[in-house]
Amino acid sequence: MKKLLLLSFALVLAAFALSLTTANAADGTVTVSFSPTSSTAVSPSSSVTFSLSMVVSGFTGSDAVAGYDFTLTSLDLSSGVFFIQTRALDTSKFDDDQAINPTTRPGSNLDPTNNTDLGASVSSFPDNLAGNGTYHLQDIVIGLDAGIAPGTYNFTTSTDFTGTPGFSWTDENTDTFTILPATFSITITEVPEPSTWFAGLGMAAVLGFMMLRRRRRA
Repeated sequence: MKKLLLLSFALVLAAFALSLTTANAADGTVTVSFSPTSSTAVSPSSSVTFSLSMVVSGFTGSDAVAGYDFTLTSLDLSSGVFFIQTRALDTSKFDDDQAINPTTRPGSNLDPTNNTDLGASVSSFPDNLAGNGTYHLQDIVIGLDAGIAPGTYNFTTSTDFTGTPGFSWTDENTDTFTILPATFSITITEVPEPSTWFAGLGMAAVLGFMMLRRRRRA
């Protein structure tokens, strides 16, 4: 009798463990990326727009994506000179915005990570889950404060507010998975000072005058 009870208990534990394994195993893949992956800003006090997309593939049955979460981290500067100026969520699939005032400063400052969740989920659960396909998630406009030195600066999606690179998504069972981050870079070019422009114009005028005098002499 004891052996039978032990065997039954072992079978129950095995079934429970199998259910946990099944619930936490997605049979497909999810990837995210920014477009463009790099952009050039002509000067500080300007802005650059990046589009975030998700590709879902290999899912079968009821497996699908119900939501996602991430923050943004500046990998090269932590002084808050980069910030999320605006953020436009694509409401065709993931239309339930997770963030509260995501573009209000200082919450939107990347110093180095913004302090507000930038994720979204489907509002109609479970009818509107995201199966295989490519989904445009949102457009993010990165603002640049004045005084940023010329150079290339790198950014990554993060799974938390401490800047851990990655990207989190949730399936139809509300299980959460972490995948590789989406990244992009911004190159800031140096804008000549007004005095430099005037000096160049003056030199051009001098050269033009000298050429004109040579033609008259000839």
